[in-house]
Amino acid sequence: MLEALSSSTRFVKELKKFEVQIKKIQIIKSKEYGYSLLDKLQDQANKIDSLHNSETLVDIDGAKIRTHVDDLMNTKMEILKLINDSNS
Repeated sequence: MLEALSSSTRFVKELKKFEVQIKKIQIIKSKEYGYSLLDKLQDQANKIDSLHNSETLVDIDGAKIRTHVDDLMNTKMEILKLINDSNS
């Protein structure tokens, strides 16, 4: 079985990096939005993990997984945009 995305070293490091950068944001609404995006990112990773869990699923739906991966990537891009906009 594949390593769970939500507990992979790379994902956890990236999540912590985002958290540190969001913590530095001065505008409270932007900071709160950043934390909500972090929660959303973690939820999406958990969904991907559950869809990859072959022990509980008989059929792995590739299209559904792809949708969740796309959503995860879009959320990461939103976080990066928020961080970049806050730093300028």
